[in-house]
Amino acid sequence: MNGNTAPDMESPYDFDRFVRYYELDHADYTADIPFYQDLARQAGEPVLELGCGAGRVLIPLAEAGIPITGVDLAPRMLARAREKADAAGVSDRVTLVQADMRRLDLPARFRLAFCALNTLMHLDDIEHQIAVLESARRHLVSGGIFAVDLPNPHLSLHHEERTPLTLDKELVDPQTGNRILKLVSYRSDTSLQVSDITIIYDEVDAAGRLQRTIVPMRMRWIYPYELRLMLEIAGFRLDQLYGSYDLEPFSAGSERLIAVAHVP
Repeated sequence: MNGNTAPDMESPYDFDRFVRYYELDHADYTADIPFYQDLARQAGEPVLELGCGAGRVLIPLAEAGIPITGVDLAPRMLARAREKADAAGVSDRVTLVQADMRRLDLPARFRLAFCALNTLMHLDDIEHQIAVLESARRHLVSGGIFAVDLPNPHLSLHHEERTPLTLDKELVDPQTGNRILKLVSYRSDTSLQVSDITIIYDEVDAAGRLQRTIVPMRMRWIYPYELRLMLEIAGFRLDQLYGSYDLEPFSAGSERLIAVAHVP
């Protein structure tokens, strides 16, 4: 594995504080992995993941024999991805790069690139989101495939007033046995299509001591025809909008908004 550093760029989130909670929170989310494995088999190698985080998708693809490069801005996330790749014995198939995915400039070109599970929403400005799509386009060969996975905005409740803090889920750290309560509150600005989200992880140890970690997030949601236009602006040709990882056509009631496009 190798990587570049980008000391002049800062992550919008303090991943040093909550990378462990992020991993625990998403550990059981595996529904999208067969989707990306199938895309990789269809498109061919190599593969690029923009916003790979701690390797939730990247590691299973490498375990399936797929050479993959993962890009992320957060060094702590990449460090965890390296640890997991080493533990899984797939380091020879994994390249990790610390970089801003809006300004990515790699020497390699890829046959598949993707932004998994809401990653694109962490860019809270449409120009920055388009810059990510343009970056993906620059790194794909002619005929290369690009996929982006987002929630269906039609199913989201966009509250202009901040919602009460509510319990989202309860987690257990398998290493310590500590209970972790995830609490969420948010407020949306529909004029900007942006939600300001506050996530609180309350960790309780065996002695009943509580440690609270507060994670502010800002995410911009995207509508279907907007996504279509954004992809066209970035130089892609849209193949299909799907509403699930089983490739059901997108509809107003779909849980997900998944676009698959290609480089003409």
